[in-house]
Amino acid sequence: FAAAGHAAPALFAAAAAVAERIATKSSDADGLARLAWAYAAADVRSDGALRVVGAVRARLAAPPADGGAHALPFGGAALRQLHQFGLWCECELKLGEAQLPLPPQLRRDCRDETAASQRSGRGNRHRRTVGGVGRALGRLQLAATEELLLAEGYAIDLALQKARVAIEVGGGAGGATLLKRRQLGVLGWRVVPVDAAAWEALGSDEAEGTWLEALL
Repeated sequence: FAAAGHAAPALFAAAAAVAERIATKSSDADGLARLAWAYAAADVRSDGALRVVGAVRARLAAPPADGGAHALPFGGAALRQLHQFGLWCECELKLGEAQLPLPPQLRRDCRDETAASQRSGRGNRHRRTVGGVGRALGRLQLAATEELLLAEGYAIDLALQKARVAIEVGGGAGGATLLKRRQLGVLGWRVVPVDAAAWEALGSDEAEGTWLEALL
């Protein structure tokens, strides 16, 4: 449900007791990260969800596995999921420092992995569309910063910084993308998604400008 972007808070609330037990004893790094991320993506606000957060916090506070840096050997995808989970706890649930589930070093590693993956994960079509949208914004006398990296680890494709508008190029809206957009909103940005295929179909400077003005 969460990966597909479907909110199912009742389901997650009902499963909280099982999720808490799994999180407490989990030796599966990827599984723990997916479990934590799913609660963040579904934005479950319940006592059970807070117990799951507490269980994740306790598990991550355990001594490092096999001499590694963290309680479990997290790969890149797991670090990115934990990053969104951590932001959910900090910026959306507004938990205090002592209640945050990610230890400081893991928090930094998750943020760094998220930032690096956004810089390296953009294909030629994405870059071409971002460049085209940026030039169209320039014709509208709107100065946009390309690939603005926020302190929270998110990179914005095109940012109108004074207006706090985040223009995000993409063609899909999976769970991670939806969660990023929601969290950018929590951080004070108005997110404007631009579908790459729709942009490419416009075909002229005039059409691009009219389309952007309607979006903005």
